[in-house]
Amino acid sequence: LNEFILKAIAQGLHKQKIKTLLINAGWNEKFIERYVDEFYRLNAGAIIRLRRKRHKQIEKGIFQLIDEIKEELKHPSIEKHYPVKIGKKKKKEITKTKKAPKINKHKADEKSLIFIERINKLIDHIDEELEKLKKF
Repeated sequence: LNEFILKAIAQGLHKQKIKTLLINAGWNEKFIERYVDEFYRLNAGAIIRLRRKRHKQIEKGIFQLIDEIKEELKHPSIEKHYPVKIGKKKKKEITKTKKAPKINKHKADEKSLIFIERINKLIDHIDEELEKLKKF
């Protein structure tokens, strides 16, 4: 039971969610309420360290994604489509409203389309990671 609770905390679940999972799995409700509360009281330091570690991992992942996007934006085919530096708000608007360019017979256009799709995926992934951070 201790191991399950620690793994659940490491995955980012909160106390009430852990209790709900255990009760739904068939554990006695009163026992779980007391046990989880006591577990949190006795292991407060370890729980805080686990959450900080997870938060740092998520944060590190976001910064790596941002670096990848910066590298993608430096690619010459992207500069062809976006020759002017674009602010954060404009970039967000463009990625949401801009349709993918039509594929011509030129290989350069196909490559740029691939890079634009990859950038859009990275931006979506960053948005997901930021949502996870907001939950903490």
